[in-house]
Amino acid sequence: MKRVRCALALALVFLRTTVILAGPGDPKTSGLLGTAAAAIENAYIKVIAGGNGAIVMGTTGGDPDIAGDEGKRLLYGYPTQIGTSFPSLRVIRRGVTQDYILIRQMPSYGPVVENGVIVTRWLLEGVEVTQRVSLALNPYSDREDMALIAVAVKNTGGESLQAGIRCMLDIQVGNNDRAPFFLPGVGQVTTETEFATANMPDYYKAFESPTYAQDSLRALGVLKGFGMTTPDRFALATWRAGRGGGQGIFDTAWDYTITPGAAIGDSTAACWWNPRPLGPNQEVTFQTGYGLGGAGGGTAWFDAPARLTCANTRFTANLWVSNTSAEPLMNGRATITLPSGLRLASGQSVTLTIGNVARQQVGSVSWQIEADAQRAETLTYQASIAFDNLPAPIVVTASVEVPDCRATPTTVIPTATPAPTPVPTPGPEIPEP
Repeated sequence: MKRVRCALALALVFLRTTVILAGPGDPKTSGLLGTAAAAIENAYIKVIAGGNGAIVMGTTGGDPDIAGDEGKRLLYGYPTQIGTSFPSLRVIRRGVTQDYILIRQMPSYGPVVENGVIVTRWLLEGVEVTQRVSLALNPYSDREDMALIAVAVKNTGGESLQAGIRCMLDIQVGNNDRAPFFLPGVGQVTTETEFATANMPDYYKAFESPTYAQDSLRALGVLKGFGMTTPDRFALATWRAGRGGGQGIFDTAWDYTITPGAAIGDSTAACWWNPRPLGPNQEVTFQTGYGLGGAGGGTAWFDAPARLTCANTRFTANLWVSNTSAEPLMNGRATITLPSGLRLASGQSVTLTIGNVARQQVGSVSWQIEADAQRAETLTYQASIAFDNLPAPIVVTASVEVPDCRATPTTVIPTATPAPTPVPTPGPEIPEP
């Protein structure tokens, strides 16, 4: 029934500007709230930008395959406590470094909805920062249930400088403000962790359910591929000191040192794109995606793209095994079976070792898979998972939509279209709360 409702709702994609008043006081957001907002929404998710440029996000209809995930949070504060997910700017000029927490600077333009994109702009001493948030196709669900966050930095002055962006998202999945993360090649992450470009995971995922139930709300952030700008650094961190074991990333403008082994607690995902050289009138744009998590959950599941493009015919299939039993699972191994049209990348093994999975823990393995892409088709692959102390293998299947790339121009997942740039007027600086 829910799928029918969503299909009908999809015929009308709501893109509108709204005015939203801050809700009741909250100790987490005290003094930080934007009082007005622009909003975009469709049948799956809604994004709201506060007057200070911060964003919140939640579900409208949610995942069509999950009942009961409607009207839930994907970022903390949805729908009225707007102030904990936002970008910061670093500028290096003549050897001097200046950091700006952008929600503490009055936007020179916006937020406003232009052609379905929430646009917010700041002008700071010869540097123009434009944040564009749009609803985009999620490669892991094949639905427009992801927010594409694009931040452009332009040098409007007469001298060369360097500029970079930090994007901080205050993750809350449903009622779970301490949702554990899943990262391919790493496994479950509950302590402060960071990655550089060389070992950057493709994505991060989080569940509302502490047991990763298949019918629970889940969220996913896309870090690389599919039009995203791979961060120079990515960290999963404590949002604020005292709300986990870390020092608290919210209390910093740019620099943050993780505390290895410290419980994340109140969870934050942060991307850094280090300062790039910009001559006069030069501009650089950084993009990341965050939204619904696609398929997954239960005893075992695949996380992998649901649809490929001709620019991305190689993908990673991550297999997860969750042990919710009272006993450890012993000596696990997984064997993948691929149909015609899919093949393992060079050097990949058909069977991989999972090892032992302790009770209430998760094991994982991953394969690099290549598609022939010689005709448009949907291909299904499967994995058989065996443990010494299970009577029968666990079988998991997944499907991927493959394009015909024989005569198709190379394209990527569509990204936000820059809106026309009006002449900005510098705004007064807002004092720190």
